[in-house]
Amino acid sequence: MNYIKYVLSWVLLIMATHASAISISVETVNIEAGKSSEIVVSLNNTETNLTAYQMSLYLPDGVTLQKKSNGKYAYTLSTRHETTHTMTIKDASDGSLLLVCSSMDKDVIKGTSGELLRLPIDVSSTVTASVQA
Repeated sequence: MNYIKYVLSWVLLIMATHASAISISVETVNIEAGKSSEIVVSLNNTETNLTAYQMSLYLPDGVTLQKKSNGKYAYTLSTRHETTHTMTIKDASDGSLLLVCSSMDKDVIKGTSGELLRLPIDVSSTVTASVQA
């Protein structure tokens, strides 16, 4: 079995009232050709009034974000989000996926550290080589 270790490239823009120390982390994802896996994104922030965020997701060839039966991309927001937070995921012109999460009620993301969201991925059965970030 071929396993691929891939560290995802993320660009994160946090919309907050004040500048602060914010970091996002994604653990190395071990994937196997023809199998599914999951990306877990965590956020550490000193700011406690974060209401929205935006990021770009770049996946290697042969790896795709899963879609639901309605054709929209699948994801799971963590319990750090309020029920008013909504996520939109769109294909960008550069081949990345643009993820935008916000609350029209300006509800804040709870806590200052921990899991933010989960993204299920599928790996093509034709993926055979290691991918380096």
